[in-house]
Amino acid sequence: MGVLQASRVVRATREATWKVVSDVAHYADYAPNLSAVHVVSGSGLGMQRTCSNLKGESWSEECVIWDEGNRYSFRVDTIVYPYPIKAMAGTWELEDVSNGTLITMRFDYQMKYGILGRLAGVALRPWFLRICHRLLDNWQAAIETRRVGEVHAP
Repeated sequence: MGVLQASRVVRATREATWKVVSDVAHYADYAPNLSAVHVVSGSGLGMQRTCSNLKGESWSEECVIWDEGNRYSFRVDTIVYPYPIKAMAGTWELEDVSNGTLITMRFDYQMKYGILGRLAGVALRPWFLRICHRLLDNWQAAIETRRVGEVHAP
């Protein structure tokens, strides 16, 4: 299994950070590689959502961990996933630090196609890390400029 991880400290409380990071219905507002996210059913653990990339290709994800205020994780249904990945789960976690809240995104994945897939994974890593850092940039901007009482600020 491969692992890709990106982290960012934001100058905000865990509660304020959680409001933005856990708003999975608006994930596409922050993720530069997605055009849409639709919650199909449920909330928290067991939630089903559909994600669409900028080319209009869609796939399903299921929430397999929901620890309110702390972390959540989605497992990707890779049967129709438009990338050469055999298995993938993404986990988003918050931790209190002295100057705010640490957001950590971790993706555990397994590439298709054996050694060729692993080589493709190495080649795609910088692209995917740039996406993760842009997502963190967008979250940070929303979290640190949010005013009291706002519900959603992409």
